[in-house]
Amino acid sequence: APSSSPMSSLKVQLTQAAAPSPPSISFVERYKVAVEARINLKHVHRRLQVVAKLLIVATFVEDALRMLFKFDQQQQSMEIAGWTSPALHTLLPLLSLAVQSCGALLVLASSGVGGEVGCYLLLGWCVWHPFMYGQAGNREFVLETATISGGLLILLSHLLLLRTKAPLLGESGPGAVGTPARVQAVGRVLLVSFFLSFALSLAHAWAVSLPLGAG
Repeated sequence: APSSSPMSSLKVQLTQAAAPSPPSISFVERYKVAVEARINLKHVHRRLQVVAKLLIVATFVEDALRMLFKFDQQQQSMEIAGWTSPALHTLLPLLSLAVQSCGALLVLASSGVGGEVGCYLLLGWCVWHPFMYGQAGNREFVLETATISGGLLILLSHLLLLRTKAPLLGESGPGAVGTPARVQAVGRVLLVSFFLSFALSLAHAWAVSLPLGAG
């Protein structure tokens, strides 16, 4: 049989060179595929969501339980806070117990509108909390409450995202500046407010302690 001509061989080589090469899979992608083949990531994600909700509402559950089991001390705290009416010494701790327990249960039990309502209840409580205890002028107390509110707002932004299907902060596309993104942005700022204040206080104390330079 006649052998192929040099021109035919050259044509085959040029055709092979022009053909697109298969895309290479990075190590991260291969690792992701291997993990997904062994672990149901959707189930893991759901469990992590439950854990995150528990961590966010844990402080409200703990406070509600303290109201329930140390009711007498809470009545005294209301008197110390400046509430003069004996009826308020009882009603305010009961209000605290009801709002915090109901809000926490709604957040834990629902990822829909019920969870949003629970977040709004707990956020309202965070606003009222410093005034109820007469601590509105206590910066540390207010910043701790703001940090807790930040976690609630981030959770609320996630619930709003599930309902509206709008992109969250940092993603492009229509709706990226919508309500979920704004809520998440405010939540991020509040979440670190206490730590930023602490860092600024340390920086100020360090600056004050420095010896002044010679004039």
